[in-house]
Amino acid sequence: MVVATRADLVQVSAIHWDAPAPYDPVWLASVQEYAPVPPLNETRLWWDWGWGWGWPSEQEIQFRLFTRRNPYEYQVLKVNDSLSLWDSNFDFNKKVKVLTHGWLNHGDSPMPESIKEAYLNISDLNIIVVDWGNAANVNYILASYNVAEVGRVLTEFLNFLIYEGVSMDDVHLIGHSLGAHVVGIAGAYVKQGPIDTITGTSLRSVPQHEPGGVIEAHQVDDYRPSPPLRHRLPTNGLDPALPLFTLGNKDARLDKHDARHVEVIHTCGGYLGFASPLGHIDFYPNGGTRQPGCTYDYRGLCAHNRAHMFFAESIISDVPFTALRCRDYNELYYNGSCEGTGETLIMGGFDIHYGKDGIYYLKTNAEKPYALGEPT
Repeated sequence: MVVATRADLVQVSAIHWDAPAPYDPVWLASVQEYAPVPPLNETRLWWDWGWGWGWPSEQEIQFRLFTRRNPYEYQVLKVNDSLSLWDSNFDFNKKVKVLTHGWLNHGDSPMPESIKEAYLNISDLNIIVVDWGNAANVNYILASYNVAEVGRVLTEFLNFLIYEGVSMDDVHLIGHSLGAHVVGIAGAYVKQGPIDTITGTSLRSVPQHEPGGVIEAHQVDDYRPSPPLRHRLPTNGLDPALPLFTLGNKDARLDKHDARHVEVIHTCGGYLGFASPLGHIDFYPNGGTRQPGCTYDYRGLCAHNRAHMFFAESIISDVPFTALRCRDYNELYYNGSCEGTGETLIMGGFDIHYGKDGIYYLKTNAEKPYALGEPT
């Protein structure tokens, strides 16, 4: 047995930069005045001024199919519509990648577009983009409360694919920001066989409107999912959204128990994204809180979006995003870097990293191409 000495271990030094401007504390404080996002078996209705209480309808959530036969013009797949599936370019012999965007985005936004193009450049796959743009392009509070319903509809869609003969072993879920929690919910509740599809919800009672749009949680009576036989969908969370989500409420957010394998990339941790580990594997590029090249990033959007930019590049890059495994999260948290264990792992890429659980740290360039290769 060979034991590595302290001198043998690869060390990745911390990122050194001039102190950047702090993230905007006022916006975050204003958001946190609202109640946290509820779990899927509750719903949170919002007051759409002049229109009454509502939540995103299934018709507002679109499932767009891209393949190498139609890399630019999508085909719409509909829940429980077999004809839309069998008349499309969907190939039952190919793997399925499901991409879900986040707040203030839509199906044509850079996150799904760049990852879709990267995957199709490498392999002939079924790429399904979940477009929930109508529900995402509202203020952050409302968008975060819409996550559970969008996750429920995605669950219904995946159950439909199972019924039509798609194996969940061939499905990989990828979500950015609020979209990471959408795929987390779907991964947790998808069924493992051709059983009844989840139906719509109904409320026990209708809440009374309170001035100022105060939002209340209400139990949903007829959404009672059976426990999945086995979570099997690999899932990637790209800087999962933090505001209004909590570590304690795992049912409302992405968690490592939502799938057989969950990988997370943290780039704006502690502000727009979670800093705490959420997956089996958690990558912390440049420490996971701020990103080089994002000089005046007052709202954190530059750092937040780096997660999906890193991931898209990793699929097609000849230079790997090689990360060093930390001893534990405390090493990264207190030091801002990792002396580590000597073990390395490539962040992102085409393959899924089963059995490599842990906390990983890496450096990137400040601009494209971001990958630096082996740590020095």
